[in-house]
This record gives sequence, C-alpha cells and structure tokens, in this order.
Amino acid sequence: MSSADEAKRGFEYRTILGVWINDISSRPRMEQWPSIEIDAQLERDFAAFFDTMKEIGLDSIVLCGLFASGSWAPGFRDSVSPEREQAVRRILAEAATRQIKVLYGLGLYSWGFDEIIRSNPHVRGTNPRAMCGSKEASHKIMEELIAYLASEFPFAGFHFESADLGRCECDTCCAKSKSQYHLELNERMAKYVRSNWPDMIIKVYCPIGRGTRDDWAIWEEPSKHFTFMIDDVSRANRFGCYSRREIISKLGCAYGTRSGTWIYPPQRWDRLRWFVPILEKRALHYRKLIEDGGRAVAIQGAPLANPAEEATIRLSARMAADPSLDVQAVLVEVMEQMFRPRSRVVAEELADIFWSAEKAYWCSTNFQPEGSELLLEPLLGKVAGPPIYLQTRMYVHNIEEYRYEIGNIKKRVLKIQQDVGDKAGCQSVVTCLDSVLRDLDKIKADGSMLKYPGSTTGPDSWTEEFLW
Repeated sequence: MSSADEAKRGFEYRTILGVWINDISSRPRMEQWPSIEIDAQLERDFAAFFDTMKEIGLDSIVLCGLFASGSWAPGFRDSVSPEREQAVRRILAEAATRQIKVLYGLGLYSWGFDEIIRSNPHVRGTNPRAMCGSKEASHKIMEELIAYLASEFPFAGFHFESADLGRCECDTCCAKSKSQYHLELNERMAKYVRSNWPDMIIKVYCPIGRGTRDDWAIWEEPSKHFTFMIDDVSRANRFGCYSRREIISKLGCAYGTRSGTWIYPPQRWDRLRWFVPILEKRALHYRKLIEDGGRAVAIQGAPLANPAEEATIRLSARMAADPSLDVQAVLVEVMEQMFRPRSRVVAEELADIFWSAEKAYWCSTNFQPEGSELLLEPLLGKVAGPPIYLQTRMYVHNIEEYRYEIGNIKKRVLKIQQDVGDKAGCQSVVTCLDSVLRDLDKIKADGSMLKYPGSTTGPDSWTEEFLW
C-alpha cells in the first residue's frame, strides 16, 4: 500500500489521552496536582466530552485517577468508598451509552503504591514510590489490582505506564538495562491480561526514553502482546531520518505518538486564560507518522470550555482519520461546527484567526518543546501559578511582538462577532485573548520575561500572592 493510501486510511487507533480525570474539567481545581476529585460538575463535563468524542469519531479514552493517584490501600477495595464507586460507574455508563471505550490508566509498579510499599517489606526496593520489579510479591500485587479492575468494572482495557516515577535500583534490578527492566514489567502484565481477558485493549506508554537501537530491538518480539504503544516524543526517530520507519516495521503491535506537540491543561487556571491552538503542527506530524507506518495516535484531553483546545481536539480527530486532508479546509469545517457562522466567508475568517493564533505563539517563542509537552503553569502548587509558557520562552521583544499579534486577532474576532450563531462561544475567544493580553502586560511590567538564553522561572520566583 502506498503512503498516499495509508494517509487516506488514517490511524487504526485514535484515542483521547485523558491522563488525570480533571484535565477535562470545565473549572479549575485548586489543589495539588493531580486532582482526582469527582463531583457533579465533573460528571457533567464527562458527559459533554463523550458527546463531542462521539460526534468527531473518537471511540476510546484513557483515564487515570478514577480511584487513586498516590496510594492504593493494601486491600484495593478498601481504597474505594461506595460513593466513589458509584460515581465511577456513572461515568463509565455515560461512556458506554455513547459507545466510548474507557481504558484504565494504570501505573505499573508505581503511581499508586506508596502506602503498599511503606507497609509491605516484601515489595520494597530502593524507590519509595515504585515496587521492586524483581520480587514475586510485587508481581502478585499488580495482578491482584488488574484482576480487581478488570473483574469489577467494565473497562475496555488498560493503559500501562511503568517508568513515570523511576524504578527500583537494587542489585537485581540494576543488572537489567532501563529498557529491559520496563519491558519485563509490561510484557509480564500484558501476558497476564491476555490470558484472562483476551479481548482487552493493552496500550503501553513507551518507557524506552533516550535509548539505543538495541533498546528498541528487544521490544520487537514481546510487543506482540500489546495492542499499541505510544512513543510520547517519538524517540524512535532519533537514529536517522528513516529510523522510526525501520523500528515500526519490526514491532509486533501498532506504534503511535502523543500527536507531536501538545499542551498539558493547567489544573488551577481559569479555563479561559490561554489561547494556543495546535493545528498545522498537528496535521504535519500525523502525515509524517503515517508515512512511517504509524497506526496509532493519542490526543491530549483538555477542557472543551477553552475554544483553542476544542478546535485542536476537533481538528486532530479529523486529521487522524484522514491525514491526507487539506488542514485549512478541515479547520473551516471545525469553525462551522463550533461557532455556526452565518456565511462561508465568516467561517474562513474564523479559521484564519485560529491559524494566526497558532503562528503568533510559535513564532514568538524560544526553546520550543518540539515533539513534547508544553506546560502553561507550573505543574505543582495549590494556587494558580504564573504563565511560564510566556515567561520562560519569550524575551522582551517577543513579548511585544506576541502582544501586537494577539491584539490584532482580538480586533478581528470583535469585527465578526455578530455574524456567528454562537455568540457566547465567540465571546469566549475574546475572553481568552483578553486574559493573554493581561498576562503579557503583567510580565512586561514586572520584568519577569527571559533575561538571557536558558533562564527560567524557578520554583522560588513566585509565591501564593502571585495571583492574577
């Protein structure tokens, strides 16, 4: 099959990477990241998000934190109150009603086992946040948790993530390379799932990191136990212009990425504080990925209350289904869906406004996180943090250039506001732009932009009084 035919076929696996459950929340969560609070508003947000997923042709989502983030109780059922269980079941029922498959985001041997590690010396290694991968007791606990989740709840599968909080560094574990260590954990649990629930989807979040070709080679045969794996920053592409194509061709499962560049939703910010669509970048990434043989993409979940995020998700879903499409034409369709413009001319102007906003940000920034995650505020904290996506990437002249562009974009939106059916949606764009302008003005007034190459906003450069 030619690369053109592959592009028209689209990706076989197209999933929303919801990451933590409040990443799609319509309101900020003023608590330490990651927030796993479930309330009535979040349940409504999920129902609306599932509606949009069904509309745009995305049929699966990964959710982390439905039950725990840092500490499962040694008896897993003891971690889940009746009220929490009922709330999760309601969310899963809303997904099932719309034929949305939910994959449980599962940390393998870490992310959730802090209390178990403290209380059980038989799983303890050198890392207080990760069970020892060389001890049989650790394997048994992982199997017990998988059995509990798979047997008691209607999950369609699992998202395995083994490397996020490090690994055990005991002598036995250290005898294995990082790639071999994490491969063994993923392969063992995948075989366990396959032997008991053969129809379940197994998505592996690639833990290879900055490995060698040999580190990739050892995954070729074992990867047949996975459904697909996601290489978040496409590290398979670092050994030459055709290396990713070669690696993909030898894997036993589908290979995909986290869609190139993505924004991680700021947990504690008002949902209308930023406006950074990712459109052309996303389309170009998909085209290259499918040419290389990629068959999967994960699209970062985000609050649909932010119009730039909604546009990014809608366009991503359309381009993932057919990367050969003209991205500008697709964006016009997205604008028609979102704002109900009264004419094609207005739809095209809206599309150009969003296109211009994407260009304005990426043309004004330094140290761009190509192929990786863009944080808007610091990840940790209990108050809304400063806009590090501006402070740590723009010099004073960049601030001025970006402010000029955002000001012009706002004028263009105001000019057509009366020509759209969804005036509230159009006003949300204006509110986002006003928020960006305020942040830019404060950065310039405080002198808190970049001073010299490589300077960043450190953890001690802002306080709880830094509220905007």
